[in-house]
Amino acid sequence: MIRTIKEVNELAESQYTEHVNEFCKRKIVMDVNAKEFSDIFKTVAETFFLKHGTKREFLYNADNKKVIEQLYYYFTNNDKFNGEHSKGILIAGKNGVGKTVILKSFFEIIKMLNIRVIRSYHSKELAAKLVDKEVLTDNLKRPLFIDDLGKESLEANNFGTKIQPIADLISLRYDLGSMTFATTNYNFETLTKFYGITTTDRFKEMFNIIELGGESFRK
Repeated sequence: MIRTIKEVNELAESQYTEHVNEFCKRKIVMDVNAKEFSDIFKTVAETFFLKHGTKREFLYNADNKKVIEQLYYYFTNNDKFNGEHSKGILIAGKNGVGKTVILKSFFEIIKMLNIRVIRSYHSKELAAKLVDKEVLTDNLKRPLFIDDLGKESLEANNFGTKIQPIADLISLRYDLGSMTFATTNYNFETLTKFYGITTTDRFKEMFNIIELGGESFRK
């Protein structure tokens, strides 16, 4: 039976409300003020170093302080965030400037607040696992952090068929509107040469891209 314009309008409004509710469920919002956050972030970051076999102080500088401030605004849904809250985060910068420790410290605080657990993989590890369709299916919708985008092998062999595991996952997550976070050592031009323009165009739609400047902390 053909619907009337009124019925179509009601259906469209119902679908819109459904998608708004689904979007709100995907968002990750911390209820913590700036002082409380500042007190815990440094401790969590230094605990990250200890877990990785290094006892050292987390040092704030002009570069990482700006990024941490923007991420705080992002995860508290503050209008001072210079981007879109509906997108994930991609931090780009040189080796050793602190991209991973910053994002993982945020995720640890989110976990400690019992808000959400964000699954985390290095790109090489994830690319190797994605040849298993069950792993692919399990990582389509949940919040996901991919560390070191572009460090993995672009292609993998899946029973004689060549696949591009990370690019394929990004495409599927893009279609589903899944919340994705990542770091990379590469600029956009290099990523485009590696993944192709179709995938990096999706990066623009999926991520707030934040540049982390500075020099390596690694000795």
